[in-house]
Amino acid sequence: MSVRSIEAEVSIKSGIEAECSIGREVIVEVHEEAVLEPLTATANGNYTPSHGVDGFSGVTVSVPERIPMTESLSVTENGTYEPTEGIDGYDRVEVDVPPIIPDIEPLTVTENGVYTADGDGFNPVTVNVVPPTDPNVVEGEFIGTETGVLTIDTGYEGDGYPKAVIIRPVSGVMQTDDDFYRNALRYAINFVMYYKANTSAPTYPSEPSGAENQVRYTCVRKSSLTEYGNTQASSTYIYTTASNEGMYNIESAVRIPDNHTLKVVVTATQNTAFMAGIRYKYQVFY
Repeated sequence: MSVRSIEAEVSIKSGIEAECSIGREVIVEVHEEAVLEPLTATANGNYTPSHGVDGFSGVTVSVPERIPMTESLSVTENGTYEPTEGIDGYDRVEVDVPPIIPDIEPLTVTENGVYTADGDGFNPVTVNVVPPTDPNVVEGEFIGTETGVLTIDTGYEGDGYPKAVIIRPVSGVMQTDDDFYRNALRYAINFVMYYKANTSAPTYPSEPSGAENQVRYTCVRKSSLTEYGNTQASSTYIYTTASNEGMYNIESAVRIPDNHTLKVVVTATQNTAFMAGIRYKYQVFY
Protein backbone atom coordinates (compact mmCIF):
# COMPACT_ATOMS: atom_id res chain seq x y z
CA MET A 1 0.00 0.00 0.00
CA SER A 2 1.30 3.37 -0.92
CA VAL A 3 2.02 6.23 1.47
CA ARG A 4 -0.85 8.23 0.14
CA SER A 5 -3.17 5.32 0.58
CA ILE A 6 -2.09 4.93 4.20
CA GLU A 7 -2.57 8.65 4.89
CA ALA A 8 -6.03 8.54 3.34
CA GLU A 9 -6.98 5.40 5.26
CA VAL A 10 -5.92 6.98 8.59
CA SER A 11 -7.68 10.25 7.86
CA ILE A 12 -10.92 8.52 6.84
CA LYS A 13 -11.03 6.27 9.87
CA SER A 14 -9.93 8.86 12.43
CA GLY A 15 -11.30 12.01 10.92
CA ILE A 16 -7.93 13.61 11.55
CA GLU A 17 -5.47 14.74 8.96
CA ALA A 18 -2.46 12.39 8.98
CA GLU A 19 0.95 12.29 7.35
CA CYS A 20 3.04 9.12 6.79
CA SER A 21 6.59 8.43 5.78
CA ILE A 22 7.97 5.03 4.74
CA GLY A 23 11.36 3.76 5.51
CA ARG A 24 12.30 0.62 7.35
CA GLU A 25 9.24 1.47 9.48
CA VAL A 26 6.07 3.39 8.89
CA ILE A 27 5.80 6.68 10.73
CA VAL A 28 2.38 8.19 10.98
CA GLU A 29 2.03 11.83 12.08
CA VAL A 30 -1.50 12.71 13.04
CA HIS A 31 -2.39 16.43 12.99
CA GLU A 32 -5.36 16.84 15.36
CA GLU A 33 -7.16 20.22 15.44
CA ALA A 34 -7.80 21.79 18.90
CA VAL A 35 -11.42 22.09 20.02
CA LEU A 36 -12.08 25.68 21.13
CA GLU A 37 -15.05 27.69 22.35
CA PRO A 38 -15.58 31.42 22.84
CA LEU A 39 -15.76 32.98 26.35
CA THR A 40 -17.59 36.10 27.45
CA ALA A 41 -16.93 37.08 31.09
CA THR A 42 -19.12 39.58 32.93
CA ALA A 43 -17.68 39.08 36.40
CA ASN A 44 -14.32 38.48 37.94
CA GLY A 45 -13.46 34.81 38.53
CA ASN A 46 -11.64 31.66 37.28
CA TYR A 47 -13.04 30.15 34.04
CA THR A 48 -12.42 26.53 32.78
CA PRO A 49 -13.32 25.29 29.23
CA SER A 50 -16.31 22.96 28.88
CA HIS A 51 -15.81 19.18 28.86
CA GLY A 52 -14.19 18.07 25.64
CA VAL A 53 -13.07 21.55 24.75
CA ASP A 54 -9.39 22.35 24.68
CA GLY A 55 -9.58 26.07 25.31
CA PHE A 56 -11.08 29.37 24.33
CA SER A 57 -11.03 30.69 20.81
CA GLY A 58 -11.89 34.22 21.90
CA VAL A 59 -12.30 35.86 25.28
CA THR A 60 -14.56 38.86 25.79
CA VAL A 61 -14.35 40.53 29.19
CA SER A 62 -17.15 42.88 30.13
CA VAL A 63 -17.02 43.17 33.92
CA PRO A 64 -19.00 46.26 35.00
CA GLU A 65 -17.14 48.73 37.25
CA ARG A 66 -18.32 48.36 40.83
CA ILE A 67 -19.86 51.54 42.22
CA PRO A 68 -19.14 51.90 45.96
CA MET A 69 -22.10 52.22 48.26
CA THR A 70 -21.92 55.43 50.26
CA GLU A 71 -24.06 57.40 52.66
CA SER A 72 -23.98 60.92 54.09
CA LEU A 73 -23.02 61.68 57.68
CA SER A 74 -24.03 64.60 59.88
CA VAL A 75 -22.55 64.85 63.37
CA THR A 76 -23.31 67.24 66.19
CA GLU A 77 -20.95 65.92 68.80
CA ASN A 78 -17.46 64.49 69.01
CA GLY A 79 -17.10 60.73 68.68
CA THR A 80 -16.13 57.78 66.43
CA TYR A 81 -18.44 57.08 63.51
CA GLU A 82 -18.46 53.96 61.24
CA PRO A 83 -20.54 53.40 58.08
CA THR A 84 -23.68 51.25 58.25
CA GLU A 85 -23.18 47.57 57.45
CA GLY A 86 -23.05 47.10 53.70
CA ILE A 87 -21.98 50.69 53.12
CA ASP A 88 -18.46 51.38 51.87
CA GLY A 89 -18.08 54.87 53.30
CA TYR A 90 -19.34 58.43 53.42
CA ASP A 91 -19.88 60.59 50.37
CA ARG A 92 -20.49 63.70 52.47
CA VAL A 93 -19.64 64.56 56.06
CA GLU A 94 -21.27 67.54 57.75
CA VAL A 95 -19.84 68.51 61.15
CA ASP A 96 -21.76 70.90 63.35
CA VAL A 97 -20.28 70.34 66.79
CA PRO A 98 -21.09 73.37 68.97
CA PRO A 99 -18.05 74.93 70.65
CA ILE A 100 -17.57 74.17 74.31
CA ILE A 101 -18.22 77.30 76.35
CA PRO A 102 -16.32 77.02 79.64
CA ASP A 103 -18.22 77.69 82.82
CA ILE A 104 -16.21 80.59 84.20
CA GLU A 105 -17.04 82.64 87.28
CA PRO A 106 -15.41 85.69 88.84
CA LEU A 107 -13.55 85.34 92.11
CA THR A 108 -12.74 87.97 94.71
CA VAL A 109 -10.73 86.88 97.72
CA THR A 110 -9.95 88.86 100.82
CA GLU A 111 -8.12 86.20 102.76
CA ASN A 112 -5.62 83.45 102.12
CA GLY A 113 -6.98 79.99 101.35
CA VAL A 114 -7.65 77.34 98.70
CA TYR A 115 -10.49 78.16 96.31
CA THR A 116 -12.14 75.60 93.99
CA ALA A 117 -14.37 76.69 91.14
CA ASP A 118 -17.89 75.28 90.85
CA GLY A 119 -17.46 75.27 87.07
CA ASP A 120 -14.36 75.20 84.89
CA GLY A 121 -12.42 78.05 86.45
CA PHE A 122 -12.21 81.69 87.50
CA ASN A 123 -11.99 84.86 85.44
CA PRO A 124 -11.17 87.42 86.63
CA VAL A 125 -9.49 86.78 89.95
CA THR A 126 -9.33 89.78 92.26
CA VAL A 127 -7.04 89.42 95.26
CA ASN A 128 -7.38 91.95 98.01
CA VAL A 129 -5.79 90.25 100.96
CA VAL A 130 -4.68 92.74 103.56
CA PRO A 131 -1.19 91.76 104.71
CA PRO A 132 -0.96 90.88 108.37
CA THR A 133 0.00 93.77 110.59
CA ASP A 134 2.12 93.78 113.68
CA PRO A 135 -0.14 94.89 116.58
CA ASN A 136 2.92 96.44 118.17
CA VAL A 137 3.59 98.77 115.22
CA VAL A 138 1.28 101.58 114.13
CA GLU A 139 1.92 103.96 111.28
CA GLY A 140 0.33 106.84 109.48
CA GLU A 141 0.96 110.12 107.67
CA PHE A 142 0.66 113.79 108.41
CA ILE A 143 1.20 117.08 106.63
CA GLY A 144 1.55 120.42 108.39
CA THR A 145 -0.72 122.86 106.62
CA GLU A 146 -0.26 125.40 109.42
CA THR A 147 2.77 126.21 111.52
CA GLY A 148 2.83 125.45 115.21
CA VAL A 149 2.08 122.19 117.04
CA LEU A 150 0.24 119.40 115.20
CA THR A 151 -1.43 116.79 117.45
CA ILE A 152 -1.63 113.28 115.97
CA ASP A 153 -3.73 110.38 117.29
CA THR A 154 -1.83 107.24 116.28
CA GLY A 155 -4.87 105.00 116.67
CA TYR A 156 -3.12 102.67 119.10
CA GLU A 157 -5.57 100.99 121.48
CA GLY A 158 -3.26 98.73 123.45
CA ASP A 159 -1.76 99.08 126.93
CA GLY A 160 1.87 99.38 125.86
CA TYR A 161 3.95 102.50 125.47
CA PRO A 162 6.00 103.84 122.55
CA LYS A 163 9.49 102.39 122.60
CA ALA A 164 10.61 104.01 119.35
CA VAL A 165 9.31 106.61 116.91
CA ILE A 166 10.47 107.15 113.31
CA ILE A 167 9.35 110.08 111.16
CA ARG A 168 10.45 110.69 107.56
CA PRO A 169 9.11 112.17 104.30
CA VAL A 170 6.77 109.88 102.39
CA SER A 171 9.01 110.37 99.34
CA GLY A 172 11.99 108.82 101.14
CA VAL A 173 15.04 109.57 103.27
CA MET A 174 17.72 111.97 102.01
CA GLN A 175 16.41 112.01 98.45
CA THR A 176 17.87 114.56 96.04
CA ASP A 177 14.96 114.79 93.63
CA ASP A 178 11.82 114.95 95.79
CA ASP A 179 9.64 117.74 97.20
CA PHE A 180 11.60 117.85 100.44
CA TYR A 181 14.93 118.40 98.68
CA ARG A 182 13.45 121.03 96.36
CA ASN A 183 11.22 122.87 98.82
CA ALA A 184 12.35 122.35 102.41
CA LEU A 185 14.28 125.21 104.00
CA ARG A 186 17.54 125.02 105.87
CA TYR A 187 17.48 123.05 109.17
CA ALA A 188 14.17 121.33 108.33
CA ILE A 189 13.99 117.75 109.70
CA ASN A 190 14.21 115.07 107.03
CA PHE A 191 14.48 111.98 109.22
CA VAL A 192 14.38 111.48 112.96
CA MET A 193 14.31 108.40 115.17
CA TYR A 194 13.71 108.47 118.92
CA TYR A 195 14.28 105.26 120.87
CA LYS A 196 13.81 104.44 124.54
CA ALA A 197 16.88 104.77 126.71
CA ASN A 198 15.74 102.06 129.19
CA THR A 199 12.99 99.53 129.78
CA SER A 200 11.07 101.49 132.40
CA ALA A 201 7.55 102.60 131.50
CA PRO A 202 7.29 106.39 131.01
CA THR A 203 5.30 108.53 133.47
CA TYR A 204 4.55 111.43 131.09
CA PRO A 205 5.31 114.20 133.63
CA SER A 206 4.42 117.82 133.00
CA GLU A 207 8.05 118.70 133.65
CA PRO A 208 10.40 116.72 131.34
CA SER A 209 12.60 114.66 133.69
CA GLY A 210 13.33 111.13 134.87
CA ALA A 211 15.31 108.39 133.12
CA GLU A 212 12.08 106.52 132.39
CA ASN A 213 11.02 109.46 130.19
CA GLN A 214 14.33 109.75 128.38
CA VAL A 215 15.13 108.72 124.81
CA ARG A 216 18.09 108.89 122.48
CA TYR A 217 17.70 110.16 118.95
CA THR A 218 19.27 110.23 115.52
CA CYS A 219 18.35 113.02 113.13
CA VAL A 220 18.99 114.02 109.52
CA ARG A 221 18.12 117.58 108.50
CA LYS A 222 18.90 120.14 105.83
CA SER A 223 22.30 121.65 106.69
CA SER A 224 22.06 123.92 103.64
CA LEU A 225 19.70 124.15 100.69
CA THR A 226 21.57 121.35 98.91
CA GLU A 227 23.12 119.24 101.66
CA TYR A 228 22.05 117.04 104.56
CA GLY A 229 23.59 116.97 108.01
CA ASN A 230 23.38 114.28 110.74
CA THR A 231 23.05 114.45 114.52
CA GLN A 232 23.31 111.24 116.55
CA ALA A 233 23.20 109.70 119.99
CA SER A 234 22.01 112.70 122.00
CA SER A 235 19.42 112.36 124.77
CA THR A 236 16.16 114.18 125.43
CA TYR A 237 12.90 113.83 127.34
CA ILE A 238 9.90 113.47 125.05
CA TYR A 239 7.49 111.51 127.31
CA THR A 240 5.83 114.61 128.74
CA THR A 241 2.65 116.65 128.67
CA ALA A 242 4.65 119.86 128.47
CA SER A 243 4.00 122.01 125.42
CA ASN A 244 6.60 122.25 122.65
CA GLU A 245 5.00 125.26 121.01
CA GLY A 246 7.64 127.51 119.44
CA MET A 247 10.50 125.17 120.39
CA TYR A 248 12.64 124.63 117.28
CA ASN A 249 15.17 121.94 118.13
CA ILE A 250 15.53 118.18 117.79
CA GLU A 251 15.00 117.65 121.54
CA SER A 252 11.48 119.07 121.48
CA ALA A 253 10.40 118.57 117.82
CA VAL A 254 8.37 115.58 119.06
CA ARG A 255 6.49 115.14 122.34
CA ILE A 256 4.56 112.06 123.56
CA PRO A 257 1.96 113.07 126.19
CA ASP A 258 0.36 109.57 126.34
CA ASN A 259 0.65 106.18 124.64
CA HIS A 260 -1.40 107.08 121.55
CA THR A 261 -0.58 110.73 120.90
CA LEU A 262 2.26 112.52 119.11
CA LYS A 263 2.79 116.28 119.09
CA VAL A 264 5.08 117.53 116.32
CA VAL A 265 6.36 121.05 115.66
CA VAL A 266 5.73 122.41 112.14
CA THR A 267 7.62 125.37 110.70
CA ALA A 268 7.59 127.41 107.51
CA THR A 269 10.88 129.13 108.25
CA GLN A 270 14.51 128.09 108.66
CA ASN A 271 14.11 126.17 111.89
CA THR A 272 14.76 122.67 113.20
CA ALA A 273 11.23 121.26 112.89
CA PHE A 274 9.03 119.50 110.36
CA MET A 275 8.60 121.50 107.18
CA ALA A 276 5.11 122.79 106.40
CA GLY A 277 3.68 121.39 103.16
CA ILE A 278 5.80 118.22 103.27
CA ARG A 279 3.95 114.93 103.74
CA TYR A 280 5.61 112.84 106.44
CA LYS A 281 5.18 109.22 107.43
CA TYR A 282 5.43 108.13 111.07
CA GLN A 283 5.92 104.71 112.66
CA VAL A 284 5.50 104.06 116.36
CA PHE A 285 6.86 100.85 117.86
CA TYR A 286 5.26 99.63 121.10
